[in-house]
Amino acid sequence: MSTPSQPLDIKIIGGGIAGLSTALSLLAAPNKHSLPYTITILESAPSLSELGAGIQLNANATRIIHGLGLEKEFAAVANKPGIMEVRRYADDRVIGELQQNPESEWLYEYPHWQVYRPDFQRLLAEAVERKEKKGEDIKILFNQRVQHVDHETGTITFQDGRTEKADLVIAADGLRGKIREMIPGNEGIKARPFQEYCFRTVVPKERMDQFPETKELMKAGGLMVWCGPGIAMLGYPVNAGNLYNIVLSVPRPADGDLVGKWSEEGDPAEGAELLKSFNERCRKVWSLVTECNKWTLGDLPPLKTFASESGRLCVIGDAAHAILPHSGQGGAQALEDAASLATVLSSLPSADALSTTLSTWNTLRQNRMVGIRRYASGNQQFLTMQDGPGQEKRDELWGAMTRAWKKELEELGPEGVRGKPKPKADPESNDMRSPGTRMWVFGYDAVGEARRAVEGVGA
Repeated sequence: MSTPSQPLDIKIIGGGIAGLSTALSLLAAPNKHSLPYTITILESAPSLSELGAGIQLNANATRIIHGLGLEKEFAAVANKPGIMEVRRYADDRVIGELQQNPESEWLYEYPHWQVYRPDFQRLLAEAVERKEKKGEDIKILFNQRVQHVDHETGTITFQDGRTEKADLVIAADGLRGKIREMIPGNEGIKARPFQEYCFRTVVPKERMDQFPETKELMKAGGLMVWCGPGIAMLGYPVNAGNLYNIVLSVPRPADGDLVGKWSEEGDPAEGAELLKSFNERCRKVWSLVTECNKWTLGDLPPLKTFASESGRLCVIGDAAHAILPHSGQGGAQALEDAASLATVLSSLPSADALSTTLSTWNTLRQNRMVGIRRYASGNQQFLTMQDGPGQEKRDELWGAMTRAWKKELEELGPEGVRGKPKPKADPESNDMRSPGTRMWVFGYDAVGEARRAVEGVGA
């Protein structure tokens, strides 16, 4: 075990968004007891790579990016939508509108961004490289295939037989990772396919400019959601407006046996067939697709714990709590893990206190994920309702909500709306239309909550 005069040796398994953001968060939250860190990111691939798709970053995520000092780099590639429009699939009629910017900053203090996942990972990796060049004790190693981690000693065994020891091992090895099962109580918990699949693709701006109605989507810049019976289509620009991200969400099993196979090359013709009953604009957008990914959605059953009793091994991101994408919170929760873990560790006096410190973090994150899972489940059912009384009621509620905020904005003006008391966070609701729900999800301060958790145990 290390002493306060020795660096705390931290090894992070996985160089994706969760792993990279955790490394940067550790450097952004210096230890209060002057305990230095040695940080090594162990990536199994020969280089970093991410799925070419978009990701939603609500204010609870962009707050953390600002805290890392990367707001300018992200703002240069992010799309900052003004309105989320929800439309009917058949006639393209607007059902409802939800303000995103500048309301996000008015209510939650930080903006809502839409980012291309490869841009996200690249910017984090470049920040790590800058830290290393400045002499920070951090590095990324590639082709590091981890076979096993001892939850009591922090000993890592690699596929080539090598072993290394760390004071703390942080597993960020994704949905299909295996390290979580090495924490007692999590044995046998594996990724499970959900009864839903998606087609995901991006279309270059040059192609989107071919038709006036698709060109307008790039110009408007907002998030569009077309709700149909048993299928929803989402679209928004990413990559500084150079690409249009498209998702077709289909809540039924994919054809064929995809258990254990989470993605495969998709057939654009299959997507076109699914959109036969959709309006002309949606069909034109999809006609521009030349290749796509077919993705069987998956999640994880709740883990018993995110950290071993010894505090030598913990698990973060999708490896800990993969959720369905309907909440747009997958990336945000990885960032929350990173920021909260770094904040809790900043109070660590020595490696001898890891057990208590990681227990505090585990309780904090387990409690948060209960509500996030409920929120994700509510959104999934909401977007793909069958035509009928339930759908009509949903549409009426969306319309009423839209008329209410527009009337308020007209009467009070932007300054009046911004000066209103903020809604009270409601952790029990799963309705995305509820101001209390959105405040609890998007207004969350992961660093502030972690500090309060540490203070609550007298650390």
